[in-house]
Amino acid sequence: MKRRSALKHTALLTACGFSAGTIATFVSSCSGAALPEGLYLSAQQLNLLGLVVDTFLPKTETPSATEAGVHTFLDQALNSAMTEEEKETFMKSLEVVQNQSRTKYNKDFEKLNSEEREAVLLSLQDIENYFELLQGATLYVYYTSEKGAKDALVYDPVPGRYIGCLPYEEVGKAWAL
Repeated sequence: MKRRSALKHTALLTACGFSAGTIATFVSSCSGAALPEGLYLSAQQLNLLGLVVDTFLPKTETPSATEAGVHTFLDQALNSAMTEEEKETFMKSLEVVQNQSRTKYNKDFEKLNSEEREAVLLSLQDIENYFELLQGATLYVYYTSEKGAKDALVYDPVPGRYIGCLPYEEVGKAWAL
């Protein structure tokens, strides 16, 4: 008899444990305003990076950079693949973007419209290598992502025969391999 009671209590405690997590998830998702934290970047930095990559590659007939997960991939790379020096340079580039925005428009980058964001990023071309770093990382990650390769490039997982010299007009756009 005690064994049955112990099993019932164990099942009840287990169910409460699972439902408590589920209820907490639902309640926290209703509060709204919180930005997701990154693995390396803070929520604000991840949001800023998302806006930067979307300024380079906005949504058109192809997915935007954030839809392809460029900002989250870069966050993962910062967390696990970059050296300390590379991390410092990347973080400094985000700082420079925010500082340029404040200098040029007296507003944070997040509060600028798309034309102002573009102007801020273009103004980085005169400051060390920050423009090239951000743009290069964005383009590389975008075009090597599944969405970028399939939706922005011509994607053929099993290509046909090799044709070394083919006029670009016949292909239509660049190929992903």
